[in-house]
Amino acid sequence: GDVRQVIRAAPFPPVVLAHDLGASIALEAAAENKLSALVLAAPLTPENELPRAVKLLRLKYRPLLFLRRPFRLEESDFRKLWLGSGTGDGGGADCLVADAPALVDAFFARRPNPARQKIPYPTLVAAARDDRIVSPAAEQALADRLGADVREYAGGHWLIGEAGGEEIVRDLHRWIVQKVGGEILLEQPTPAPPQ
Repeated sequence: GDVRQVIRAAPFPPVVLAHDLGASIALEAAAENKLSALVLAAPLTPENELPRAVKLLRLKYRPLLFLRRPFRLEESDFRKLWLGSGTGDGGGADCLVADAPALVDAFFARRPNPARQKIPYPTLVAAARDDRIVSPAAEQALADRLGADVREYAGGHWLIGEAGGEEIVRDLHRWIVQKVGGEILLEQPTPAPPQ
């Protein structure tokens, strides 16, 4: 609902960038709204086959899921699975937010959405070469199903939050400008509405 509200309030069809589980939300938004472009960074969707490590993680957090309480990954779990190198310092873990149990449950219930077909807007799937959560092959399959471009980058699932992420962001920006055109670059950004 929040994503729909932001898209509909935008003065022009926005570019939506989603990461991880946010890809499922972004795909629903793309089906319901007019966008300029859609970028899915290391997207996790119900169609992806999860590695054993993630299934074990679900067991660890099962009590919180059962109690229907939002939870945030522990920093050690984030370091092990989300970073390209398990030895990373966990930088970026402090910006993680608690996930809603309903969203996590829906993801693990493995209910693919058959309505997900080709997206009518320029779409890019950004895959991470060392992703321990979802393989580049799975990202390619998703891109093929959506009719999207795909780019593979060095790094882990955290992708744009890891070392070298700034260059990935620049490359994603170049792709957006190439697909949408220079009019996406506003001289004066629209101020954010008051909260």
